[in-house]
Amino acid sequence: MIVGGSGRRRTPRLAVRYADELNTVFQSPAACREMRAALDAACDELGRDPATIPLTLMTGCVVGTSPADFRERATRVHAAVGSGDLDGWLDDLAGAWVLGGPEQAADRLGELADAGVTGVLLQHQYPDDLDMLDAVMAEIAPRL
Repeated sequence: MIVGGSGRRRTPRLAVRYADELNTVFQSPAACREMRAALDAACDELGRDPATIPLTLMTGCVVGTSPADFRERATRVHAAVGSGDLDGWLDDLAGAWVLGGPEQAADRLGELADAGVTGVLLQHQYPDDLDMLDAVMAEIAPRL
């Protein structure tokens, strides 16, 4: 059973009581750290070992094998699901999404791990772009 949500009070308590996992969505590493702390506090309150309930994150991603590849891919995704200008859209997403080249993406995933996230579900916003999946597996996964 997975409980999903972003609330810091009720969601962790429901997850501790009923779930095998807590999944939150579109959160920054700092917000994930706060959620992990809230989940640990709920475990203490309800008598559950915090090690028995992982915190996972589902968030968007746009990654490329190089800065030019990332920019080209971001342009396509922005045309499909974005609003406003591309740079402003990317700035708005930068706090919560996994964005950039392999190094930036791996760094973000490392920040999330340091914040207590044990798994990340990457939402692929442009599903016809299978090359991005190849980039994630070939360029980013080996860096983790």
